[in-house]
Amino acid sequence: MRESWPVEPLGSHVELISGQHIEAVLCNEKGVGTPYLTGPADFPTGEIIVTKYTEFPKVICEKGDLLITVKG
Repeated sequence: MRESWPVEPLGSHVELISGQHIEAVLCNEKGVGTPYLTGPADFPTGEIIVTKYTEFPKVICEKGDLLITVKG
């Protein structure tokens, strides 16, 4: 017999922090600054492939965070 899972708001168990768009003029492909992930193109094989960077990040993930893309 399978036990049922309790139905609870997701916010009771996680902190959801939405990413923030950074204008193209604040990004570079030279590796200067913090990696800037924008969507599925940054995860083509399930591993992160960094192609853009910014010195003006608005949100920074930490090791162990779960990244979910909502576009593409």
